[in-house]
Amino acid sequence: MASTLVYRDGSYFWNDYSYNAIVDNTNIPTTSLIGRFHDSTNYFVCNFKNGNVSMEIFRNNVKTTAGSAGTALPVRGSSVSLGVRAIGSTASCLVGGTEAFSYSGDLIPANGGLGFKFFNSSNSDPLIVKQIDAVAE
Repeated sequence: MASTLVYRDGSYFWNDYSYNAIVDNTNIPTTSLIGRFHDSTNYFVCNFKNGNVSMEIFRNNVKTTAGSAGTALPVRGSSVSLGVRAIGSTASCLVGGTEAFSYSGDLIPANGGLGFKFFNSSNSDPLIVKQIDAVAE
């Protein structure tokens, strides 16, 4: 299974923000939105997979699973708004603009950029991103 990471260059110094992406709910098994990205060893990530949202936090290459929650994702083939919010030491995963999971604690990096990560077992299933909105909080 291959993975791809796309990072918004120039967002490294961002502090408090939210961003939403409207993506097609295709056959890609996991779509992940990354927040407060410093480098490949320091960031948090919201994973959206099969009606579940989970958050993982990476600090100095140590992975901590913050938790997960069930959520209603649209059927495959339709569009969905997925998002991340980072305010202070709180990070949230959003579905349809609504908080699906949230974590507060000192593991959340104080600043950092945003990005996407997706896993695909087949090169024939593209991730289609229709719109991205980033807003300072």
